[in-house]
Amino acid sequence: GTATSGSNFTTINPPTITSFAPASGSAGTNVTISGTNLTGATAVQFNGVSANFTVNSATAIQATVPANATSGPISVTTPAGMAISGSSFTVINPPTITSFTPTMGPAGA
Repeated sequence: GTATSGSNFTTINPPTITSFAPASGSAGTNVTISGTNLTGATAVQFNGVSANFTVNSATAIQATVPANATSGPISVTTPAGMAISGSSFTVINPPTITSFTPTMGPAGA
């Protein structure tokens, strides 16, 4: 015999990341992530570091590079699974001044 369920089974397609722009930046940079099935995203990570993000549509997410991010892939998690970018986002660290000499002097020193 044959039995048929009383309700429908809904398939949920996993997310994909097709691209992101820009490809590099420092902490605070806004990155547009393009892909498919991004609606309902619960997490965006830059090389494993959680980022703030806004889902603009099923094909676009706007994310901000977190302060402690390092270079590596971008991932998006939805209820249907996780997508990992095929290329790495490059984190550009700003320069820092550790010391200077002399500590005082006349103008033009």
